[in-house]
Amino acid sequence: MSKFLVETYYTCTFKIIHELEELNENVYNIALKIADNSPNSIKAYKDLYAAAQNNGLKKGLEYESNTSYDIPEVEERMRNFLTKLKS
Repeated sequence: MSKFLVETYYTCTFKIIHELEELNENVYNIALKIADNSPNSIKAYKDLYAAAQNNGLKKGLEYESNTSYDIPEVEERMRNFLTKLKS
């Protein structure tokens, strides 16, 4: 019985470590994708997310509909996006 428990322990530990490594890799890749975005856009998303988290969904959505952000690089990013769509 104790041999079975030891084998089970090591099997479970291996699976957990492997899954954590995979999770870390996935989180890292997502973070890289986020970092590729406009810093001003990320700042706006964080502000909108915080408003919804701190005030609830209804007030968060009201805040979003009444808030605008100056994000200078939007025009260039949209132009590049539309160019990719056309090709």
